[in-house]
Amino acid sequence: MKREQVWIFGLYETPTDLEKIDKKKGRVLFFVVPKRDAVNLLNIIYEYVAPGTTIISDCWRAYSKIDRLGKQYRHQTVNHDLHFVDPMTGAHTNTIESI
Repeated sequence: MKREQVWIFGLYETPTDLEKIDKKKGRVLFFVVPKRDAVNLLNIIYEYVAPGTTIISDCWRAYSKIDRLGKQYRHQTVNHDLHFVDPMTGAHTNTIESI
């Protein structure tokens, strides 16, 4: 018997240095999405991620259009076919994936 696939899209907000001192943890949002395509994922990013935020993602094709959202996002990627932490930038998705 085959189970129905359910796609979950998650956002993790890294705590600021001050929040780390206060022992607060980052915030997490999860969304059930009907498809993991650019329309669904980018609409969530547009609605819930503040302008100017640095977004770190894997190289899923849907994320390639983040720069077109017009909110001055800084987008870093990590290619999981090569490594789990980008050796040049230190970008990784380990936190959201571990949650």
